[in-house]
Amino acid sequence: MSGKINVHNVQWYITPILNGMIRIGSPEEKELLFRAFIEQDEFFEYKKRATKDKPAETIQESIYDRAARLCKNAKSRQDKQKEKCVSQIAEIVQNISKEDKVVMIDTSDILDNGLTGVVAIKIAEMFNKPCILLNKFLDKKTGKITYGGSARNIDHSPIDSFKDIVNSTNILDGRGHANAFGIVDLEIDKKEEAMNRLNDILQDVEYDSTYRVDFIMDIDDVSIKIITDLARLEDIIGQGIEEPMLAIENISLTKKQFEIFGKNEDTISFVIDEIKYIQFKCKEGNQLYDWLQNAWDENDSVVFNIVGKPSINEYNGVRTPQIIIEDVVVVSTNNSDDDEEW
Repeated sequence: MSGKINVHNVQWYITPILNGMIRIGSPEEKELLFRAFIEQDEFFEYKKRATKDKPAETIQESIYDRAARLCKNAKSRQDKQKEKCVSQIAEIVQNISKEDKVVMIDTSDILDNGLTGVVAIKIAEMFNKPCILLNKFLDKKTGKITYGGSARNIDHSPIDSFKDIVNSTNILDGRGHANAFGIVDLEIDKKEEAMNRLNDILQDVEYDSTYRVDFIMDIDDVSIKIITDLARLEDIIGQGIEEPMLAIENISLTKKQFEIFGKNEDTISFVIDEIKYIQFKCKEGNQLYDWLQNAWDENDSVVFNIVGKPSINEYNGVRTPQIIIEDVVVVSTNNSDDDEEW
């Protein structure tokens, strides 16, 4: 968090580890977390592992440090379970109709109930369409087995409220937020009918990469002042108040002006007028990343547009205006050998 306590940083860096603990932590761990929140001072013996530079040692660990450590451990366990489940579910999704407007599958034999929401988000992102993951539940009052589960919409979706769409089927019952909610009491034999209704309702919807942006600018109009002015809004950004988004057009660079780095060589960056532009976790299918892999000569050139979020990166006391790239579209490329576009 770099010492910055605001809604956005709490939402992105603290809430996820608390969420991990609530989802998969033991009852004892959850109780300890609660005691930490009500400031019940306690200390525990904790044996720190040996490192390359230090031997193992036993220390007195405060309840606050212990709660934070256990939450991070729970989040790590959750992430490992999540990735395993995402891989299994993705294989199933590959074999169902690509014409379906929503991914909706029974994950009863794969997924723990506490992970349906976080896995649904990943599946929605992976297949670029809304996702509903269902598990079977026994209703103790009626003795009937029904489906319950979690539903998630994709970012930048053409659907403003996925929950309203779900509830308009008159078969599915969605409860919660507009685009992240639970599904309750779906009769087992109504699953296929519900899928058909969703396909009918969403038949004209296309899940393209459409972004709502605050400004559409030519690269020549982007200035350090614009970045710093927008970055000052960081303390009011949060749920319901999104980070500013810019669409920047007509960027023209040669291959030698890019830097590719990172553990997996999947981060792209370049600098224009002292502003750093950076995109993380690039993969095959990203048009700019693909071009950089295939360009033959350092003088090969590319013209492209981006959408991204302005921010100030602070490292070792140096503040650098930057734009974190969300998406990119290549307009044209040019091979320096023959000066012809390809």
